[in-house]
Amino acid sequence: MVSTRNSRFVGTLICSMLIVVMVAWPAHAREVRVVAEGTRHATPLYVIRGERPGPAVLVVGGIHGDEEAGYLAARIVAEFTVAAGTLLVLPDANRLAIAASRRAAPGARDLNREFPTAAGGRPRSALAGSIWDLVDEFEVEWLLDLHEGFDFYLNPDTDSVGQTIIYYPASPRTRRMAEIALERLNEGIDAPRHRFTLLEFPVPGSLARAAGQYRNVHAYIFETSARQHRTTRVRQQLLFVDTLLEELGLLP
Repeated sequence: MVSTRNSRFVGTLICSMLIVVMVAWPAHAREVRVVAEGTRHATPLYVIRGERPGPAVLVVGGIHGDEEAGYLAARIVAEFTVAAGTLLVLPDANRLAIAASRRAAPGARDLNREFPTAAGGRPRSALAGSIWDLVDEFEVEWLLDLHEGFDFYLNPDTDSVGQTIIYYPASPRTRRMAEIALERLNEGIDAPRHRFTLLEFPVPGSLARAAGQYRNVHAYIFETSARQHRTTRVRQQLLFVDTLLEELGLLP
């Protein structure tokens, strides 16, 4: 028979152990913040944390408002649950451009040319600055920026980058992850022009280029082709995100 004194001791010990576990493994959490709060560009950021430690991954859609598959896919990703790490999702990065269905917001410059182009440089607009600050605040290790090209990259008659994964070669692992995604994306694509291609070096001034070059982030611009049905494009966007999150161990 256990004495009352021993029972109290065991109870106290169990409570202490539970507190330690809760501190070491925080419960799954979902938070909605506002980027560029208080301005006309204010837009939601979804912060989704897993129960186990892991990398911080930032998924961005809607940098260009006329590239709908990217922001439609990102809105779905914002509903994901992760088992580890931190998933940051900014589905409607350029909210005014999306509302206008234009590449840039009315009266504004191309947002994907407004990020730093030199070490220690600052973005050229308040909205770009708010997005750029997320990279530092959350110590982002992986960045997936979802876009669309107007045609297929493998169509020699255009200069479109549709159906490409454009990465900044921060490390061999950056390319290796891109190769894994490329193989999975191209499974079942029979038409040669519709297949995905790897390219290096996102355009200067882009979020992916700045994050890769100046913060050593594993950074990608993912481009589907607007020549395909919207359902196909959104599915491909989600497959790209899902593949990298799975490889990084974030997904349940």
